[in-house]
Amino acid sequence: MRPLGVTILAILYGVGGVLSIISGIALLALTPMFAKVMGPMYGFMGVMTGGAGITSLVFGVIGVVIAYGLWKLRDWARLAVIVISIIGILWSLGNLAFMLPFVGMVGEPFIGGMIMSVVVGLVIYVVIIWYMMKVKDAFH
Repeated sequence: MRPLGVTILAILYGVGGVLSIISGIALLALTPMFAKVMGPMYGFMGVMTGGAGITSLVFGVIGVVIAYGLWKLRDWARLAVIVISIIGILWSLGNLAFMLPFVGMVGEPFIGGMIMSVVVGLVIYVVIIWYMMKVKDAFH
């Protein structure tokens, strides 16, 4: 039987993956429009928009594949979630290190809110890693 937390993570990864695929398709569809609107800037904007669309598509497909693996209780999906969470922790720590020097320079509520969102994200990543280790026996 699939643990409830794994079901929730599978649904979140699936929904996130599908939304990422939709946004990737939308970005790729909008890319040619920049030729008409942006003129000489099209080259730069086209590359940026097209690159963002392809990246969104790739991450969306990865999210859907991980969702499927979690749903089917595949151990590779559990390990992928742990690796993604570790990358998220490292990314969050980098963001935090970047933001801390600006405390006091920019409006306190703005930077304080950003720091709080990073801290909440860190806690979520740690809880996900802990949970994936806890339910290890459910996977095959």
